Amino acid sequence: MTDIYNTVRTFLLADAGVAAIVATRIYIDTMLPTGYKITDGPCLVIRPNGGGTTQYVINGDNLMFLSYTTTAQAAINLNEAIFTAFKRTNNPAGAAVFYAAPIQRGSLIRQPGDMYTMLAMYECAEII
Repeated sequence: MTDIYNTVRTFLLADAGVAAIVATRIYIDTMLPTGYKITDGPCLVIRPNGGGTTQYVINGDNLMFLSYTTTAQAAINLNEAIFTAFKRTNNPAGAAVFYAAPIQRGSLIRQPGDMYTMLAMYECAEII
């Protein structure tokens, strides 16, 4: 059994569309890393959102994806890049076989200052 959070992170880092936007700034946490500033560049925070397993999967969880950007359009673009990456059938990262099904495609939130957040949720799981 693998760590679904790192499996998903590795998969997204290997995706050209996502990596072009966030470079390596994909964090597994409940909030932005200490010291992060929006001027560092767009980033993605993957955090748990509950979940569990079914008869077809192990190591599953509902994951929340929080995109942090300086414009609303950039947040939408990052959200779409994530959605597009998950629609692909191949796994360029060579990570464990998993699926990601959208629960909520995205809600745009304006943060204090010049920062936008796009929240999306996916059920992600390792396939048995």
